[in-house]
Amino acid sequence: MKSLSKLALCLLLAMSLTVSAFAAQVPDSLVAENLNGQQRLVKTYTLSPEVDPDELKEEDFSYDGYLYTWAYTTKVEHPYLESKTVTETVTVNTAKNDLAQILAELSPSMPYEKDGFSGELALDHTTLSTEASGYTTKYSKTTETKVIGNLDRNDMSYVPATTVKNGKTLTLANVEWQVTGTALVGEALVPAQYQAVATYSASSSYQAATGYVTTAEYHGTVTSEGVDSITYTVVYTGSEIVPVKTHIWDNGSLAAPLLIIVPVPPCRPPRRGLPRRCTHPAVPPQKCLCVCSGQQAPRVPADCKVPCGA
Repeated sequence: MKSLSKLALCLLLAMSLTVSAFAAQVPDSLVAENLNGQQRLVKTYTLSPEVDPDELKEEDFSYDGYLYTWAYTTKVEHPYLESKTVTETVTVNTAKNDLAQILAELSPSMPYEKDGFSGELALDHTTLSTEASGYTTKYSKTTETKVIGNLDRNDMSYVPATTVKNGKTLTLANVEWQVTGTALVGEALVPAQYQAVATYSASSSYQAATGYVTTAEYHGTVTSEGVDSITYTVVYTGSEIVPVKTHIWDNGSLAAPLLIIVPVPPCRPPRRGLPRRCTHPAVPPQKCLCVCSGQQAPRVPADCKVPCGA
């Protein structure tokens, strides 16, 4: 008898607490209300835009004595707008360290698209910085010519061995003697005055830039906007669940009544004579009359009756 009572209790709990599987999302609030005579259950969720709202829709389920069916879902989007100041650095290459040539390579503005932010950045001319991108060795030759006149003879002692030009010392490379005056000696004219045309030179090497690289910065304010979250309101309409009372009897003794929300299965009219044994799955075998649609065999106590299967 104890095991029979446990079985009946399990059957009762399983049938009275049966609901459809809840959605994976947990609602922010759950409100049961009666609006203009209509029973409703309202569930509210605040979710990210990536969540599919169809996941919130549940199959029919029972709650607090009502059977609820999905009616409709509404949503309210919550937008966001963020801004920040950013700096982008760019470089350009030119053959010369010439401002006009450098500015020709730089755009006055540039678009910005990164990490969900977008906008326009403007060139800051005060940030331009140019330097050589590389060097090569080059060679040069410096020359200087000097004329040394009014010399009485073409003597190299009159010609300096070096000279200075633009701070650089040049060495004597060549001397050309020129006669600037003559004298009569006997019956012949002979040179009497000279000038020296001295050529000085010097070779040198230096590092020349092969090109130039300029660094520039762009500044500006960029923004990011979109939907931060969405509030969904899922509405269900409900209809009241009407319970069916079933009494369980044991060998003619009255047991405590249980409320089982199940439809009453059909059964055959009882035979005449002695009551037949009931075969209802929720009722233990006993000698009680199986009553259907108010039918009852004669001479059977009125309180010995239960609905049962055929």
